Amino acid sequence: MKMQRITQKQISQVLNLSQVTVSRALRGRPDISVETKEKIVKAAQEMGFYASPKSERKPSRLLGVILPTLDSFYMSVVQGMVRDAEKRGYLLTLGASNDCEKIERRLLKSFLELGVDGIVLSPSVETREVKFLQRIITKGIPIVFCDRIIDQISANSVTMNYENDAYCQAKKLYESGISKIVFLGPIDAPSSSYRRYLGFLKAFKEFDSENDSPLIITLGQIEKCLSRSSEPVAFFCADYKTAMNLDPTSAVVVAPWTSFPFSRNPFPTLVVSILQEMGERTVSILVQDLQNQEKKTTFNHIIMGGENIC
Repeated sequence: MKMQRITQKQISQVLNLSQVTVSRALRGRPDISVETKEKIVKAAQEMGFYASPKSERKPSRLLGVILPTLDSFYMSVVQGMVRDAEKRGYLLTLGASNDCEKIERRLLKSFLELGVDGIVLSPSVETREVKFLQRIITKGIPIVFCDRIIDQISANSVTMNYENDAYCQAKKLYESGISKIVFLGPIDAPSSSYRRYLGFLKAFKEFDSENDSPLIITLGQIEKCLSRSSEPVAFFCADYKTAMNLDPTSAVVVAPWTSFPFSRNPFPTLVVSILQEMGERTVSILVQDLQNQEKKTTFNHIIMGGENIC
């Protein structure tokens, strides 16, 4: 009588673990804890499980992508990612955090269970806990930041030239005769918002000699700001998502990489092209990380859109 072969599914049922966790442990993936891995390996040995040698270290050729939202800005980036990944023989699994750190963490854990080879991350505005991200990198799963970065994490990144874009937008506003410009949104996270603020601040210092510092408000303070002002107000938004919450007919709204007055129409062709290239270069760098197994000491920080395109 032929002996029935033990499967990973049977091991997972005995240990009350997911089949994905069992598979990753038996393949020696670094994102499984030592304790869990030892328990799974011991059970597999006792049950008489054996794996095909070819499958033990086979890459999944799957890349995880986490973005804050799936608006037209990021979908243009995704188009570039898909194009480059396809060319290199990789598939993408995509998730949106809705700018929520908890959702972002759940997506990261799901991607690890799926066995992704690497991760593209545009962190949420809430992301503060960086130890989890650092552990992922330490375990051998590379992360490349796209659009937004976390300064405390040593990793490759591809971003846009937010500072230059913000400066030329604010400069145009002041030159058009609008003197009351309010910066709307956070300036501490993610870093792209801060870089955008720096560009705005540079123009403010050049053109506004009456005030010592610019006015920074949140979405909840807009109505009060409008009611107290007798002159036209321009809201200089920290990011595209913030701009989408405003009515461009009630005030001048300025969003990243768009001309003003702001509209919800798709981005200009030139901007779409740059966003797609940002997606392509992000995946390209991630695949290079996967091919280079040596410990990295230097990292690439690519800034797209160096020319004034606003």
